[in-house]
Amino acid sequence: MDASDESLAAVFNALDSENKGYITVDQFVSTFSEFYQSSDQRGRKISTAPCGVEQLLLILDPENDGIIHYQDFKRAFQEDLGLEESGDHGHEPYAPSGPDFMTSNSRCLSDGMENKTDDSGVHVHDPMAFDFDNDSSLSTDGFNGTHLLRDEGRRSWPKHRGGPHLHSTESPGSASRSDILGDVESNFELLHDRMKRMEAQVENISSTRSNGDESRINRLREENARFSAQITITIREGRLKEAEARELRNVEAERQHLQSVITQRKKSEDLAEAHERIESLKEEMKEMEETYNQQMEVLRRDRDHAVHVLEEMNNSLGDRRRSRTSPGSPVANTVASGSDLLIRYQESQEVVRRMITENKELRREVQDLQDQLVALSLDQGRSLLKPTEKSWASEIDTMTKEEVVELWTKEKHANQQLRQYIDTLITRILERHPALLEVASSVGR
Repeated sequence: MDASDESLAAVFNALDSENKGYITVDQFVSTFSEFYQSSDQRGRKISTAPCGVEQLLLILDPENDGIIHYQDFKRAFQEDLGLEESGDHGHEPYAPSGPDFMTSNSRCLSDGMENKTDDSGVHVHDPMAFDFDNDSSLSTDGFNGTHLLRDEGRRSWPKHRGGPHLHSTESPGSASRSDILGDVESNFELLHDRMKRMEAQVENISSTRSNGDESRINRLREENARFSAQITITIREGRLKEAEARELRNVEAERQHLQSVITQRKKSEDLAEAHERIESLKEEMKEMEETYNQQMEVLRRDRDHAVHVLEEMNNSLGDRRRSRTSPGSPVANTVASGSDLLIRYQESQEVVRRMITENKELRREVQDLQDQLVALSLDQGRSLLKPTEKSWASEIDTMTKEEVVELWTKEKHANQQLRQYIDTLITRILERHPALLEVASSVGR
């Protein structure tokens, strides 16, 4: 039997099915009894004394705590194999000596072996008298109830059995003791045979377990690969969804930014157009003021001329009155001309009063129109600067190309009509009542 560490480790691992790192005494005893329930090669039951099992358990469990560690297991079976090798080389019978062994031997004989007496009066036992199956020393209760001695000397087989008179050739019990030693050696041989079969079974179990482990490992690897692929696909799908959501957010942000830019640009264009319109209106107002000043200058000259004419007429009328009252004056010739001058004077006064009234009314109208124009310009500027919920950009975004073209055409036509109306209004004012445009200069004076 190969007593290498690998074989003992394989046997120990087979017994340690739960991979605890140790085995219990109950496991070892049950396995030991299972392997020794069959007959040996000679067709007889194995005779194993309780003292042999107890001594083996003393080596396996030196602490008597019911636990067998690998080092104790290895040491016990290596010592048994050493005993076999010494028996094979020298075939020297050995027997324990000392009072401890005698006590143990007497206990073994009293536990299960039937003592017999031959013709010489020496007690011998029948090696076939005990069956391992009925041996009470292999039970848990019997083992735990027995006090196991841990003397190191009991682990080695003594070289002499009994006293020297037992080994003499003249002793009638020498033959019986040689039979006992032969039975012990045969028991060790059977034990080693059982160990070999146990190793073979352990190897079979190990190979079966390794094959099962390999198949399970391969199956687990396949499942792991499949799960890894599924997890990878799930992770990539999640990343793809995150990237898609991020791109959608970026597109939405860019669209909003472009809409705001378009809205700001539209407002800037409208504001610039309003400023241009205001500048053009200011220029037109300056031109109208100049025209109004010119017209007022003409009216003042006409008024001064009319006043001068009236003064002359008054002077001439006074002269004529004085001359008429004087004797020998030609009153009859000048009465008709005086009455004509008076009528003309009254008419001119009436025209002046009417023109003054109309001028005042026109001034009020021009002031109202200027106020309306300024208010309209301010409202337009405020509407362009004030942010509205519905802007041109948002309307254009929701409209089609045809609707945008139609809206642009309508706005352009409305602007043209408004421009024509303003031009027509200014032209009429200049043609009919140019004095209305001189309100600012007259008020300043």
